[in-house]
Amino acid sequence: SGYAGQNPGRSPAASRTVQEPQLGNVEQLKEAFQNDAGMVRLVALLSPTCPMCRWGFSNIVKTLKSVTDSRVRAYIAWLPIYGGDFNGAARKLSNSFPDKRVSYYLDPEIQTGKLWERVLKTERVIAWDVYLLYGPEAEWKDEPEPPAYWMHQLGGVTKAPVLNEATFTARLKGMLDG
Repeated sequence: SGYAGQNPGRSPAASRTVQEPQLGNVEQLKEAFQNDAGMVRLVALLSPTCPMCRWGFSNIVKTLKSVTDSRVRAYIAWLPIYGGDFNGAARKLSNSFPDKRVSYYLDPEIQTGKLWERVLKTERVIAWDVYLLYGPEAEWKDEPEPPAYWMHQLGGVTKAPVLNEATFTARLKGMLDG
């Protein structure tokens, strides 16, 4: 399918290098999300040069290391919210956590942030530094449906709690047990 880490025929050495598809539009992410129906899905929209987003990513890594269930899929979309070496930082972070359940996407046009802003209604131009959980039955038709649960690290947003790794992990485990 061409998604990072999801080709079971790859050699162990090849799986260590993550190839992020260039996300010219949201269709690749949408296709992966729909193809993984029946799985519990985690979506994170992050800026690889933002210190808080990098901290959030480290929390998602902790969550995925503690929840090793093969019924989990994660999609990390890298958005250029902050300046700096966007491509290099995204590649470095993606390569730091190769996991067959995780796909990474570069979104230089911030399409995912605009899309999820319409879904989450954070009252910003774009949604970013957000961590979303979708159940196995979730569908993405014209737009993704609202997540079953989400957290964020955005000042002034009160529609969801601020990211807490223990709480997020417990919610993910609960969705798998439910």
